[in-house]
Amino acid sequence: MLRGSVRGLNWRRLLKSDSKTSFGAFQNAFRDEHKQSSERNTGLFAYSELSQGAKSYQKMTDRALADSEKLLQEAFSSRGRGAVVEKLDEVSNTLCKVADLAEFVRFVQADHSDEAEKSVARISSLVATLNTDVKLYELLTEAISGRSTEMDSETLRVGLLLKHDFEQSGIHLEREKREQCVQLNDELLEIGQNFMKGTSMPVAVPRREMNEKMAWMFSDCKDMPGYVEITQPFSEHDDEDIRRVGYLSFFYQEPTQYSLLDTMLMKRTKLAELCGFSNYSQSVSQHSAIGGAENVESFLASLNQKLVPLSSQEFREMQLLKNKEGKADELMPWDCQYYMKKARPHLDSSYKEFFSLPTCLEGLNDLCTRVFDVSLEVEPTVPGEIWHPTVQKLAVCDSNSRELLGYIYCDFFARESKPRSDCHFTIRGGKRLKCGQYQIPIVALLCNFEVKDNPEEPLLLDIGQVENLFHEMGHALHSMVARTRFQHVSGTRCVTDFAEVPSNLLEFFTHDDRVIRSIGKHHSTKETIPEDLLADLRRFRKFGKAADLQHQLMLSAFDHQIHSESRHIEPHSVFKSILFTYYPSVGVDPGSAFYLRFGHLVGYASKYYTYLFCKAISTKIWLDLFESDPYSKISGTAYKRELLSHGGAKEPKAILESLLGANPDIESLTNSLISSL
Repeated sequence: MLRGSVRGLNWRRLLKSDSKTSFGAFQNAFRDEHKQSSERNTGLFAYSELSQGAKSYQKMTDRALADSEKLLQEAFSSRGRGAVVEKLDEVSNTLCKVADLAEFVRFVQADHSDEAEKSVARISSLVATLNTDVKLYELLTEAISGRSTEMDSETLRVGLLLKHDFEQSGIHLEREKREQCVQLNDELLEIGQNFMKGTSMPVAVPRREMNEKMAWMFSDCKDMPGYVEITQPFSEHDDEDIRRVGYLSFFYQEPTQYSLLDTMLMKRTKLAELCGFSNYSQSVSQHSAIGGAENVESFLASLNQKLVPLSSQEFREMQLLKNKEGKADELMPWDCQYYMKKARPHLDSSYKEFFSLPTCLEGLNDLCTRVFDVSLEVEPTVPGEIWHPTVQKLAVCDSNSRELLGYIYCDFFARESKPRSDCHFTIRGGKRLKCGQYQIPIVALLCNFEVKDNPEEPLLLDIGQVENLFHEMGHALHSMVARTRFQHVSGTRCVTDFAEVPSNLLEFFTHDDRVIRSIGKHHSTKETIPEDLLADLRRFRKFGKAADLQHQLMLSAFDHQIHSESRHIEPHSVFKSILFTYYPSVGVDPGSAFYLRFGHLVGYASKYYTYLFCKAISTKIWLDLFESDPYSKISGTAYKRELLSHGGAKEPKAILESLLGANPDIESLTNSLISSL
């Protein structure tokens, strides 16, 4: 977990360095003391049901389970095909409002985590039961089997997605096969959890095998006398021996972890076969934006053909640096991060003076207001509403109508009780209610900005953190702006290989000099970032983009390949083969197994390509709509209307046709992605 707790700090102290100047109402609000209204205590996210603290979770869960039972009874007595889908979405909404909140609490609030976990387990148990309820499946299937005048395209789409969710448990199969599917899913869940644990496990190495210059770097194993513990590969260390030993030790082919992966692949293949697919990739790409497993392969191959010449040039520069140091051997996996850092043009750290957190937030708000007619406004909270004193609540409003679109809770600072990665959590999805009102979405954004010991110093961000802030806010905008009838497809609840498009697109704005000039203001003088620093920043960010993309492409190809066979394959053989095709400029160590630390093989099995595919789509949107003018209101309005507003309620193909005039083909997408390097 991250170090550097910020307990007891508040935003005024953190941002006090900006007190000499004013950059706007948004920034001034973030500089004020954390305001709480005088209302009586409420629960997290202003849920009154949680006002009694941790013990409230089970009462909230009891109510959700009881309400869901009533809704299920109403579904069976519903008249009209569309009514069945609506009732099932109400069930989903009732359960998700509790499960999503409880899942988030498990990550951020230690004193509530046990009760929250019980809630998640209870709701998950009901969902597992519903997923194997044959009568419920038959009711839904009958409802969507024929188009009727009362079932519009959005209702039909949600019905088909719900049907697909049911069929992941093999409910459409005969009883014996259905039971096998349930058992396989249970086994895969347990195997996946164990594999994930193994991705972060330290490696124990006998101290006697370490030479003197390395031994001091590693801690002793507490439960294994005479052994040291290796917790990372030391990829950026300036001593090649330490990099090599760190890499080979940390990524060695650990037998238990390898067996877990091998077993996981065999069971996934079996599951796909039971459900009528030739391989696992086909089974998970049914409703994908890319349109099928064969298109995934074409996309990866097309991108590789165009990317290798560019990445090879960057790898050659790294190789030359290694040769200049008197090392004649080829560039190896443990060299890449070290020499990439050395090869990058120098960037003076003074550039960060122009990217304080308040400045970036003000620039983000200015961008959203000018381009999307969306404003971010700080709101005071009620006692008990937030889980940490530094959390701030933003009301997201339509700049013209002043309509409230939703709430974003910003938890921006690193502390031990938080996940390490920056992320977006849906707490409550949007939905059109029976009364005609809209269920206001609530999300939480988590970042991990380190707080300096001296609260008088400005909180400055590096350019990677600026990108991450915009990236996560892109997800939040998707959640806020979407106005769907069903919560099952609200905001980011779209197909996996489309979900990262809004986040990637907003990140693109941080790569445009015109936007950076608008955002980059000195934290105390308001001076715009100088052109020489801007040019240095541009050069710094450019080098290594192709090499990084090549590494991501290699992992995408490996993930796709091991899930695309109809027979058992040996993962290590596939990995070595993929390296020669998709990572040709870097030497291969035959014994190391980087992929055994690759956690996405669990959560994104056969879907890791989605990051590249979404990046390609967002690049195409950027080039067509925003490259000529990043502050174009016309383009922003079209993007909000044709893409953000639909969440997952509309087919990605139809969204892109409406937004761009045509659904871009694979060649167009890969060309766009290459042009951005």
